[in-house]
Amino acid sequence: MTSELVTWLNERRQDSELRDWAGDLLWALCKEDTSLGDDLERLRRNEQRCFELLHDAMREDLSAGAEQAGLPVPGEIAEDPYYTQPYYAGELAGDVEAVYRGRHNWWLDPQPGEPGDYWLLNAHVDTVPPHIPPSRPSPERMNGRGTADDKNGLVAMALVQKLLHQWYQQHGERPAWPVRYLVSIDEEMGGNGTLGAVRQLELAQAHIVVAEPSSLLPYPANRGAVWFAARLATGHPALQQRRYGVFAFVAQALMAAGQALREESEHPMFNAHKDAQTCFGMLGPFGLHPSSACDEVTLRWALPGSGAETEDLERAEQVIQSTMASAILEGRLSHDTRDPEIQLVEVQGRCFIEATISAIGGHMGSHERDSDALAKASGIILAMMDAGWGEPEWPQGYDEIVLEGGQGFLPDRSLADLQQRMRSAFKDGVARAALHYGVDESAIDADITFDKLHNAAFCSAEDAPGGHRLRSALASLNGGEAPSLKGWKASCDARIFARHCPDVTTFGPGALEVAHSNREGIELQDILDMAATVVHAVLQDREETR
Repeated sequence: MTSELVTWLNERRQDSELRDWAGDLLWALCKEDTSLGDDLERLRRNEQRCFELLHDAMREDLSAGAEQAGLPVPGEIAEDPYYTQPYYAGELAGDVEAVYRGRHNWWLDPQPGEPGDYWLLNAHVDTVPPHIPPSRPSPERMNGRGTADDKNGLVAMALVQKLLHQWYQQHGERPAWPVRYLVSIDEEMGGNGTLGAVRQLELAQAHIVVAEPSSLLPYPANRGAVWFAARLATGHPALQQRRYGVFAFVAQALMAAGQALREESEHPMFNAHKDAQTCFGMLGPFGLHPSSACDEVTLRWALPGSGAETEDLERAEQVIQSTMASAILEGRLSHDTRDPEIQLVEVQGRCFIEATISAIGGHMGSHERDSDALAKASGIILAMMDAGWGEPEWPQGYDEIVLEGGQGFLPDRSLADLQQRMRSAFKDGVARAALHYGVDESAIDADITFDKLHNAAFCSAEDAPGGHRLRSALASLNGGEAPSLKGWKASCDARIFARHCPDVTTFGPGALEVAHSNREGIELQDILDMAATVVHAVLQDREETR
């Protein structure tokens, strides 16, 4: 019987009509702009539209008794330590009731009323900004916001239900544990949607699969992540034109703390060097999101106009190139994109050395491949200062230094420990800046906060069946050995479920490396492969019902 299931699933996941069905649904979902922003009516309307699209797509594969419900986000979540203020809501960010009024998560139970163990498939409908409309470069591929994170997960859920229904029609068998579905809102900003939903669900006997872009590998553990905002006001006359220098000292201190954390951390399911990333996402006009690695920074150093501009350019190139090379060689930076572009430019009659520093960008979980542009820039700034160039000119319109980013950590560290480490590192960076410029530390009005995403790390129980069944399903469907179970180098709503349930696995289609980036996209085959794998996993124990 198992070989019959494998043969059937391998045929179904290669079916071109099924791929086209998945592509049409993903296109419709990704057309709806559910990127987080302060237009709450847009969010409410488009979230609801996605729920309707999903239910319409699944309707023919549901029995007449299937139940759907909207699970609201109650105001009391604000008292939960996992609560994150919905910063995207602007002036309403502090009013939980207002932000979530008329909005909800979506719950679907195809077989209501069955007690005991059950499978719960989860994905989220929200995306990071900016919205990128879908495009179809080929019949096999789709690009755009949400194609990899996480509307592909919604389509995979619908496909799971379709395949289960078709198997039941042909063989009269259902999973021994029923399969239920939850679509969450507000995952990208910290998980308030799921935080509200779990208060209304019984999860002790659930076996939860959280669909995220895991490259079709099951992860029964997640690294933690904390987003931070470092604010520095430099009103002292000695610091007015030296904001980039202050930023660089603070950034280097935070990077050093991250490196120390990686060296000290150890967990059998993680690689600390790869998984406990330090990522800078935003500074002034640069970057789009705290957890998206900043992909480009442009710095300008004013020249005195001595007529030796060509020689100045050559000297600057040498400093910048040697700084990058040393940092890469010593393991302080990774670099997998074009080298800094250095040129002479004239702006409003003044001559500058201009350096454009690039990075691949995208989700902070891909940071091991290529350090963010701000991390690279901080080292370059200090090296140019040491070489006598001074600080680059600070961009106009930004009176304060506001650096936002994230720090990853493993289950051997707590949120409180990590935040204390970062506070200490931040204070050290401020002290180093003050010492360098010969001012008292009080001359720099400095504060670091963790008001946005703050996700604890977690690891499921060793004998939890979810991850083991998924790895067994991958081996059966693809041939060869089952993949080993490891910890995921990113963080998601899985850690909220893990407070209530010992069996939580992150598993989904798409690549983390393109999530949150302007390169976001997916091979549609990934979605079919995920659905087939989940169906095999849940049907490893099945019962004949007719």
